[in-house]
Amino acid sequence: MKKKLIIIICASIATVLALAFVIFPLISFSREKALSRVTTIYEKNKDVFLQAIEKDDYSPLVSVFGEKNISIEKSSAERFSVIIGVYGFASSGGYYGIYYASDDYISDAWPSPCPSDDYLIPTADGGFEYKGNDYYYVRNIEGHFYYYEAFY
Repeated sequence: MKKKLIIIICASIATVLALAFVIFPLISFSREKALSRVTTIYEKNKDVFLQAIEKDDYSPLVSVFGEKNISIEKSSAERFSVIIGVYGFASSGGYYGIYYASDDYISDAWPSPCPSDDYLIPTADGGFEYKGNDYYYVRNIEGHFYYYEAFY
């Protein structure tokens, strides 16, 4: 009887944790809130972004956002992204943040599940999205800066 009670208590705790850390963040994600947060952060740090690009020195971005939140890619064009928020858990997670592409190649924001710009479909709100096994959304903030979200 005591063993059964312990199992029931453990199962209840696991259920509460699943609701708190996995299910609630997934259903409570709001693009409007995330977009507002990203836009505000971009506006407050616009000079830091522009100086990093101009000087080809991303250490100021790392000091503002943290090393694990920055993904810098140097290819034919200059691109980088900053993770601002994470929602969900493990294989059911998503990210949103700021993406910069000097060539406006918008399907390459990290972590990008979108194969190329050809797969992006325009949305009613002026953004673009990709719906495959994963989900990807991108919308221009200003110039070559974009809001992005990716969900796995």
